[in-house]
Amino acid sequence: MKTIGTLLFTLSTLGGLSGFSAPRCGATVYDSDGSEASVRACIHSAADGDIVTLPAGTFSWTSGLDITKGITLQGQTTVSAAGTSNPAIKDATIIRDDIPRTGFSGIVSVRITPSQSFRMTGITFSPGSLTTKPPGDGAFRLNSSGATANNSMRIDHCHFASLYQGKLIWPSGWVYGVADHNVMGTLTRFLLHMRPMERLIKKVAMGRGPTIRGMERISSFS
Repeated sequence: MKTIGTLLFTLSTLGGLSGFSAPRCGATVYDSDGSEASVRACIHSAADGDIVTLPAGTFSWTSGLDITKGITLQGQTTVSAAGTSNPAIKDATIIRDDIPRTGFSGIVSVRITPSQSFRMTGITFSPGSLTTKPPGDGAFRLNSSGATANNSMRIDHCHFASLYQGKLIWPSGWVYGVADHNVMGTLTRFLLHMRPMERLIKKVAMGRGPTIRGMERISSFS
């Protein structure tokens, strides 16, 4: 098992974390029943800044979510002492990965603009009946494209329980995000794919990214 304290998606300054936003004042909360159809319907109704909740229980998903709104996806799983050899996990909201591998496009795929924020928290993702790893670019895909960076993507307090996935978190485009207080299983070859670093280095060279000084990647594995 690997536990993760804090891991920046791309090279960024610690000060960049100040860009993470709390849900907007007066945010609407949409309570799903945990099925992918119900979660998708709630997302359809939600606006930027709203919260979509998943209840405690075990739910088999046979299709992934495509999210283009700046929302919070919030389950009931709790994780404490992440980044240590003995994390405490209460798997309350469990999503089983039963998504067909043919044409696989991710369990959660997020495509938002630089001005939107996304957070996924308190969800356990576990293997379903499928024991083959899909091709493609990761189980959780975070993308933002535009003239400026998106500084507001976060995955926290989730449990990735030995998913049959070749790659787990795949950021692309121009994204500065953080994964913190998560526990990740070891069946996945790449917990976090760092290809966007290449594009970030180019942006730094062009004066469009953060300065080299003070850049850090912070991680804690055991």
